[in-house]
Amino acid sequence: MLAWGQNSMLIFDEEIYAKKLLKSGFAVFMSGKDLYILAKYFKHIGKNKTQIEKDLFLFCEKYNPDFNRIIYDSYIKNIVKSAVKAKLTLEKEVKITKNELKSIKSVKNHNKEKILFVMLVLAKHEAKDEAKKFFANPFFTEVLRLAKVNINKEGWHKLVYELNQTGMIQATKTQTCEITFVDVAGEAEITVDNMRNIISFFPFFCVGCGKTLKNKPKRRDLCDKCYSELRKKDRHITRMPPDN
Repeated sequence: MLAWGQNSMLIFDEEIYAKKLLKSGFAVFMSGKDLYILAKYFKHIGKNKTQIEKDLFLFCEKYNPDFNRIIYDSYIKNIVKSAVKAKLTLEKEVKITKNELKSIKSVKNHNKEKILFVMLVLAKHEAKDEAKKFFANPFFTEVLRLAKVNINKEGWHKLVYELNQTGMIQATKTQTCEITFVDVAGEAEITVDNMRNIISFFPFFCVGCGKTLKNKPKRRDLCDKCYSELRKKDRHITRMPPDN
């Protein structure tokens, strides 16, 4: 299952993040993630392995006067060795198809639908163009933040278990989830072009009739029509005379 409670902000555009690091320094001192992204950025702008190592050492010295090259020599060189084989992650548009929305809609639970939508978008954003399998890797707190869902640890594990039982996701031993309902070639219904506000692109599905609405009514999972019919039914049951 996805990890609970770990502090790891998702980075959707590593070029913007790298430029921020160069301007302001480490988010966390000597963070391997920060150095790895910086190394990929230096490669992205055309620097070779030797230049990347040199620039990482200079970066560390700039933001820590007590930095010791000898202590961190192998640490930085190993980071560079991995980074030169990777590409910088840049924010891109994510297309969500009609079939994918249909699969999400079948769940008929608003919180589960929102979480599935966020996990689907994240998985498609991270996947390579030729990918045949799609995985969501973020930490639990990030999924909830992006989905704007408020549940505790127990509720999260229960939710992931229930989604896993449907076969729509498959939890792995490496704390990732494979998204199994990805429709690669289907017709696009939604284009997500702002990864920091994914949930704003999510449509509301009425659990009564399945109708798609732009905005979810407050404190209920029914459209106005279904809610009105439910209220009429409730009033009718209340008014029925008791059996003699």
